[in-house]
Amino acid sequence: MKKRFFWVNHKQTGKQERENNYIWAPKTKSNGARNVPYDNLLKVREGDIIFSYSSVIQAYGVAKGIAYSAEKPNEFGKAGDAWNKDGWKVDVKFHEVKHKIKPSDYINQLAPLLNAKHFPISPKTGFGMQSCYLAEISDELGLLLLSLTETESFAESFICRDVVAEQEEINLIEEDKNLTTTEKERLISSRVGQGAFRKDVIKLEPICRVTKISDTTFLKASHIKPWSESNNLERLDPYNGLMLAPHVDHLFDKGWISFADNGDMMVSPQLKPQVFSQLGLKKCNVGSFSAKTCRYLDWHRSELYKK
Repeated sequence: MKKRFFWVNHKQTGKQERENNYIWAPKTKSNGARNVPYDNLLKVREGDIIFSYSSVIQAYGVAKGIAYSAEKPNEFGKAGDAWNKDGWKVDVKFHEVKHKIKPSDYINQLAPLLNAKHFPISPKTGFGMQSCYLAEISDELGLLLLSLTETESFAESFICRDVVAEQEEINLIEEDKNLTTTEKERLISSRVGQGAFRKDVIKLEPICRVTKISDTTFLKASHIKPWSESNNLERLDPYNGLMLAPHVDHLFDKGWISFADNGDMMVSPQLKPQVFSQLGLKKCNVGSFSAKTCRYLDWHRSELYKK
């Protein structure tokens, strides 16, 4: 399973939590209502990365496991007197960052990478949002924070998680007794370096429809319906692919853009126009798609596109 990034705002209890290697939040608000930033503790899995923020980014932590029920820690003292005692706790191994940063000093870089809901910081000022204890953040923001805090060596090891996830998928393919040797080879080739899938997609889609780049050295064979969501036939189906320039592939893969059957580009209202234009892109019509490809685009629009 891929590892994820989280951001914890704990100005009141950060010192206690970092020194004792955990994060804790009540299960509900004092009035009994659920709270998304509290519920986010239940999303954390072993190996996930958690940035500790209290005035500055103080540390990063590696989750040691999933959340479990625990009473409010005694070391909190008077901090959080209004909080319910029954809460969720995640054990985390914290490490002090080499270079502590104030998000407000880098807000122009950070703001475009913030998720649309439950900001851990204000996208305008960079100050922490008191109402948001724990928020999941994007890989792009997480890797940027690792770079800004001069934790590049850890960033490199984190990026390797994709290699591990890929190997796990390959192992599952190799162990599948329902597949022939040839089918296994094609699936593995499709996953590693894109192999036969890439060659077949190039035959159907020889250029990036958006940038018009035709040198396939600089293009990626992007699955419309992601590999992780596809069955074995869909993974190898060239109609489930588009040749895209890397920056276009990133937007498409993350659901920031999609395409109508007639080729009209759809740009997510959640994507900041400034970011879109700075990438050198404009809304356009890229040409109509075949009926076979439209089936996959319909899935992309309904399941992945950020409406």
